[in-house]
Amino acid sequence: MTEVMKKKEMRIALCKECNFDCFFCHSEGLDRKGHDSRQPVEKILSLIDRSLELGFTDITFTGGEPLLRHKDIVRIFEQLGTRNYKLPDITIVSNASFLPRTMLDAAMNYPGNIKFNISLHSISPDRFKDIVRTGTDIETVLDNIRALVGARIKVKLNSVVLNGMNAGSEYFESFLNRACELGVAGVKFLELLVTPSNKNHYKYFYSDEAIRRDLQELRFTEQHSTLRTRLLSSPLYPGLPVEITRCTCKLGCANCSEHRDRQFDSLLRIHPCFVLSDKSFESGKDKESLIDALKHVNSDIDRYAALYGNDSPILIPHEVYVESKHEVFFSSKKSPEECDAVMCRLGYNARKKRSFTSYSACQSLQIKIGLNAKKF
Repeated sequence: MTEVMKKKEMRIALCKECNFDCFFCHSEGLDRKGHDSRQPVEKILSLIDRSLELGFTDITFTGGEPLLRHKDIVRIFEQLGTRNYKLPDITIVSNASFLPRTMLDAAMNYPGNIKFNISLHSISPDRFKDIVRTGTDIETVLDNIRALVGARIKVKLNSVVLNGMNAGSEYFESFLNRACELGVAGVKFLELLVTPSNKNHYKYFYSDEAIRRDLQELRFTEQHSTLRTRLLSSPLYPGLPVEITRCTCKLGCANCSEHRDRQFDSLLRIHPCFVLSDKSFESGKDKESLIDALKHVNSDIDRYAALYGNDSPILIPHEVYVESKHEVFFSSKKSPEECDAVMCRLGYNARKKRSFTSYSACQSLQIKIGLNAKKF
């Protein structure tokens, strides 16, 4: 078999529509307006069959809000159960605003591994409505999470961290306490994706390092890490793993093949990159067509990797997009590392360092450290 991908995970957007209107949502590159693009269940199953034949092992259903197609998901589960190949691991990314009983039963009866990643960006009722901009009450979402957990279905809470809205050690403490009460299997805190199209949201960006520092106050220590994620645990929250996830684009284009799923839109076209490219490739009707599409995608990603390396053209790494910055100079007999620790405790994050040497009247050597700092 021709090797056409490194990461054997795929994401299928079942629809463009969503009943929430989260102000920071980038819709995974999908235009939520326009004609209905829902594909028949038979075409979705055909894509899944061919993907599994090529070695894919994990399938994530997204949207929009995938449970808007809950009847079709039930049919997909029923059909997958009749296949003679190894069943894929299924993840459904949902806002849990509604959970029909037929959907819950289908998830309970799926013969393979299944989990729900529930997007929950605040546990404050008022702040929840400010973020999702809908009439849905947070208690409805929490009740549906309880129903999934009660059915012994694995649930992870996904929360995009927004500076000034749902960040800080005190907020994380209350969020994790609620997660324990709900009995979920884990929590994932995610960095906000800021792109040229939503650069006004940069003020909400809260870095993975800032999240880590806040969690340290709750006695969280790192158990495992990759380039993209940190996995932490705390004796205060036994049995509740917490993951901090950096934006994939922040890792640089050279790492995309290793860390990003292959993403199919609601027309079952595959996209190389939602940030850099408006191209997409048809997945076709047979295995050869899918292989060809995957090769085109890999070629485009390799081209971006050669151009940008460990950098990327998104806003986050570039200081030009910081609306305001202050340059602070100080002199100290302490080491640079000790100075950095002091500044971090004061809420500053080092961007670049420049070393200077200067001499006082008595010719004593002092080291001055210049920091381009942005206060959180």
